[in-house]
Amino acid sequence: MTSSNDDRLALPRLFPAIRLIARMRFRTTLAPSKLVLAAAGLLIVQLGWSGLDLILGAPAHPWTLLDPGERSPGSAWVWDFATLNRLFLEPIRQGYVLFWGTFGGGAGWLGVVHGMLALVWFYVIGGVFGGAICRMIMVEIGRGGRVGPREALRFAWRSKTSLILAPLCPLLLYIPCAFLVVLYGLLYRIPGVGPALGGLALGVPLVLGFLMTMLALTLFLGWPLMLAAIAAGADDALDAISRAISYAQQKLGTVVIPLIHAYLVGMVGLVFLRLIEDDTIRMVLWGLSFGGPEQRAYLLMGNPNAGDVAALAHAGWMAALRLIVSGWVWCYYATTACYLYLWLRQEIDGAPWDELDRPKPLPPRGVSPAAADPS
Repeated sequence: MTSSNDDRLALPRLFPAIRLIARMRFRTTLAPSKLVLAAAGLLIVQLGWSGLDLILGAPAHPWTLLDPGERSPGSAWVWDFATLNRLFLEPIRQGYVLFWGTFGGGAGWLGVVHGMLALVWFYVIGGVFGGAICRMIMVEIGRGGRVGPREALRFAWRSKTSLILAPLCPLLLYIPCAFLVVLYGLLYRIPGVGPALGGLALGVPLVLGFLMTMLALTLFLGWPLMLAAIAAGADDALDAISRAISYAQQKLGTVVIPLIHAYLVGMVGLVFLRLIEDDTIRMVLWGLSFGGPEQRAYLLMGNPNAGDVAALAHAGWMAALRLIVSGWVWCYYATTACYLYLWLRQEIDGAPWDELDRPKPLPPRGVSPAAADPS
């Protein structure tokens, strides 16, 4: 007769994802250093996009990484599930919005160039800062150690080629497919038989469109796993891409349970942060209502008709507060990706969780390790 202890031991074998859920610890996402890095990366991306808007004109589909929600303290907005869900899914939605804004039609050639530059800027800056954050998380959950933001940024700079090329490789394959579809559209311009030829061979652009969709999904859904793979010591960008795709394909059904768990915990964490944000503004307004003029205090809510320095400064500080909350969401995604990658690597390759860096090459025969390593 099987004992209850045996039953408990058998449960993780039947549902391996339970071991991952038991390991997940998301309190590290509240570390100020990670939040500052994430907020800095988001701000740099947004400044780059604003520069592109200034040079090339505002796009047909405006992009923003900053939470635009304006609300007053005490409103029910913090409990608005639709708004919270939108903010929590922003890292996933952003890739879709970028692609749709670029290739969704109606933008013209200038809009496509604008969108491509915005995509490249997003993945370059996101790769460097995301790689640094993933490195901090990897060392913490893999070895129980700590890596400061400066050391993490040094790692990201050393690995910048892989961190940047990993998301850009699918994009480089996407561009020729899109160009072929554009060329196919020229068939319809042939007088007389053009529309008939285009309609009969429509299967060609449909296949290309399907391939483009798969590349886009690989890019903005697999990107976090690519960054986690590089932070854990993947050889190069191609190795990170192949690992992310291979691991996800082999365990696609298994990862559903931990992802649902991560979503539920993340939504609770986001509500908690929103409450802290709301109460912080409440306390500030309460104090300012006693110490200063009431109308000046309410500039914290962002009065578009007040163009003085105080109103602009208040709006800037409110944007910074929202940026920190948005940065936490991106840190949470990075944490989930790191846990998921280490678990998938262990399940598929049998690699231990604390194996983060590639082993150093053995020294030549007859040369001591100390002599081979000048450091």
